[in-house]
Amino acid sequence: MVGPVTRPVAEDRDPKRVLRVGYLSSDLWNHVCGDCLEGMLRAHNRQKVHVTVFQANKYEDSRTEMLRSLADSWVKVADLRAHEVAERIEGEGLDIVADLNGLTSNTPIEALAYTPAPIQVTMMGYPNTTGFRCIDYRITDAVCDPEDSTQIYSEKLVRLPTFFLCLPRPQLAQVSVGAAPPVVANGFVTFGSFNNLAKHSAGCQRVWGRLLESMPGSQLLIKLMLLREDTQQRWTEEFVKNAVDKTAPGFSFKSAAKMKAKLKILGDMGKYEDHCKRYDEMDVMLDSWPYCGTITTSEALMMGVPVVTLYKPGKDAIHSHNVTASILKQVGLGDLVAATEEEFVQIATNLASNHDRLRELRATLREKCLETFAAPVPHRFCQELEDAYRNMWEHYLDTH
Repeated sequence: MVGPVTRPVAEDRDPKRVLRVGYLSSDLWNHVCGDCLEGMLRAHNRQKVHVTVFQANKYEDSRTEMLRSLADSWVKVADLRAHEVAERIEGEGLDIVADLNGLTSNTPIEALAYTPAPIQVTMMGYPNTTGFRCIDYRITDAVCDPEDSTQIYSEKLVRLPTFFLCLPRPQLAQVSVGAAPPVVANGFVTFGSFNNLAKHSAGCQRVWGRLLESMPGSQLLIKLMLLREDTQQRWTEEFVKNAVDKTAPGFSFKSAAKMKAKLKILGDMGKYEDHCKRYDEMDVMLDSWPYCGTITTSEALMMGVPVVTLYKPGKDAIHSHNVTASILKQVGLGDLVAATEEEFVQIATNLASNHDRLRELRATLREKCLETFAAPVPHRFCQELEDAYRNMWEHYLDTH
């Protein structure tokens, strides 16, 4: 762990004044973190917070320009070393600085080891602890990180009342939703997963295999982008090995070939809009574990595709395992959150067999998601976040 070192001291100790908040990120472009930050910059109450954004990415696009226009102050730090970034942050006289990267690629988080602000926060970009003792708080919610969870964090968890992310995806709202779930025309159900392959565990694939075996004619749509043909072949063989239950009644030497035939592999999808339209080919999305979806979950729901997930509760809870459960509860689909592997199979089977519900969800999920994650929801998210910032500030005043 890194830190702590001497911090700047807040001179204006008025508990009710406008707080100077900074966001530090290397993802201020057409990236999901840029999407989230756009909603926040539009919704923050400037009578409560003044927002400075620190741009740590060299690459820029139209999203970068939009974000710059929405910030109160904008500071480029991409060409600076960590201690120089810290000096620029401290020079802005912030009360709170929030890291939006965590331990992701090209992260500028090392600057916070120099503790350039009285209060330091991490949020949004990374589903685990930073391990930095000099970072005081981590933003989350009570579904992703239940109160009795024993997952280790170096930061103090701050659980927002609803959801820990601001998830507007403005470009996705421009992509039309398919008229009907494909099972209506195909006569068989198509499950799918567009999550990164690294998120699939052998246990997850084993459960998916049981589900596919339980539904004759079913298919599994998988995205294997940017993989060479030999790599795709190795992944397919590994999946079949995990998915086929050799102890199941009726197992034979043909079982592996039958399982392989259920796979439908998608390669490069080109533009983002083309990627989104491939959700039209799914009836039900299967969430992965122990690392579930976040953006893929919200994309599927916005495209009218319900998602079934496995939740890890209580002391065994893991944030990265539970994000989809939090999203589903936000959109009123808590019944698609399974507590056990057996329940996961049962929920997915029942849902895939209920064509009327699939039609209803295809027709209504987009509107429900817009109500939940689009305006005025960023305002609700920012109200909760601003309340959290105020509580941090008051605690700082009481203890320093």
